[in-house]
Amino acid sequence: MTPPRAAWWLRLFRSRWFLAYALLLALSHLTIALVQPDFWGIDRPDPGEGREGKVTIPALTAFGAPSDSKRETITYLEFAPEMAPASSGPARLPVILLHGSPSSGGADFKTLAPALADAGRTVYAVDLPGFGRSSQWVSDYSIKANARCVLAMMDALNLNRAHVVGWSQGGGSALWAADLAPDRVASISLLGSIGVQEAEGSGSYHFEHTKYAVGWFLFVAIPEAMPHFGAAGPRHFRHAFIRNFLDSDQRELTPLMERLKTPTLILHGRHDFLVPAWAAELSHSLIAPSRLVILDSDHFFPMGGQKHIGALQQAAGMLNAHFARLQPELQPTAGYVTDARRWLAEDVGEGVLALALIGLGLPDGSGVEIVAEVARDFPDALPVVATIYDDDTHLFDSLAAGAQGYVLKHERPEDVAACLRRIEAGEPPLSPSIARRLLDRLRPPPAPKPKDDAGLSPRETEVLTLLARGMSAPEAAREIGLQPQTVAGYVKVIYQKLHVSSRAEAVLAAAERGLT
Repeated sequence: MTPPRAAWWLRLFRSRWFLAYALLLALSHLTIALVQPDFWGIDRPDPGEGREGKVTIPALTAFGAPSDSKRETITYLEFAPEMAPASSGPARLPVILLHGSPSSGGADFKTLAPALADAGRTVYAVDLPGFGRSSQWVSDYSIKANARCVLAMMDALNLNRAHVVGWSQGGGSALWAADLAPDRVASISLLGSIGVQEAEGSGSYHFEHTKYAVGWFLFVAIPEAMPHFGAAGPRHFRHAFIRNFLDSDQRELTPLMERLKTPTLILHGRHDFLVPAWAAELSHSLIAPSRLVILDSDHFFPMGGQKHIGALQQAAGMLNAHFARLQPELQPTAGYVTDARRWLAEDVGEGVLALALIGLGLPDGSGVEIVAEVARDFPDALPVVATIYDDDTHLFDSLAAGAQGYVLKHERPEDVAACLRRIEAGEPPLSPSIARRLLDRLRPPPAPKPKDDAGLSPRETEVLTLLARGMSAPEAAREIGLQPQTVAGYVKVIYQKLHVSSRAEAVLAAAERGLT
């Protein structure tokens, strides 16, 4: 009598092929545990000129510190300026760089960080939890939890305030840091950054998170059943990469950006295939104190390299100008037009000029000429007139030349100081009497005859009217029942038809058409 055949799974386990597979799998896990091979340099990236440091902080989640007393380590690369700034004013605020996902950590910024440190600032390129040499296994990898970790790192390093720069997924953490601690984040800069939920892949939160759950199974679980001997990358790296997306909720970023008051610079690649450029335009429309620059590059310009070095240098210059603009250093330089021109050409040259206080009644000419030259040759600078003249001729000649502020010397010293301090909040420095004169000049005559020479559609006219009444684009969208990105598109078309480039000009055009 023939004995019954064993079950298929029993025959499989007894086969030589399964035994060979099991042996290879065991050897693979043993090799990874003992040798920790790093074929891709993920755990040991090139730090460039950075000096590694680390701090220990409480284990944090998106909701704060849990009830237990767990601790975790945050590592960073510190890039110190070679020379201290010559100014005797307050120390320049440090810069904190936050990477995206997947990432080797702060080493991603080994080219950008020195370019920022050369401007006299200490730069910290952080390894966010789960990446680089920071704690590898944490309970929460979300962008909000990472923001709390960055603020805790600032506490450990005794950094009261800093400029925070986030690339890609790290941009979400930069936004949360500014929202959680607005007094400690002097500015944020978003490089190829994530933004609204609608710009994430399909745009659906539930579809994207289902995709990430499947991704965890494919990239984390399945490789553990394969004898890859480390070729699939470190397990903690694959886990952190997926969990960073899976634990985050971009739906919360839209209301965050609408209420954000922190000065923001948005730099985005025109050819970014991971986060489309329209997402940056929408973030710009949501964040009131923001400036948007579209670079001729892709998503990876912050890493530098031969392909991206031009865009990286351009971005570094804009970032340095952005930081300097928010913390200007005032130094008397010239009392004559000729001296001012010599100083601009020889001392400033190709460097960064953040703020220029310019008098009008100079011995050898008018300061209006210098205003025009600064506005032309240093587009990122803030030319501010400081004068005794409060008449319309001097005021409007200066504004026409490119002045972005007008301060009267005979105002009380504390009022002048307050005007200049408002620069950090992104507000133009104007003496109160000058601000009133501008409002009077811009106020339209009673019952003006509406104009429609720009060819605005009824819907575009409705959007312009709401903007003129002080609403933001998202508020206008809610008022008329449209999506924010749709209203942002209308705003772009309105700007084109009216031949304007700013909200202020659009509001003035609306006033001229009786739409306020």
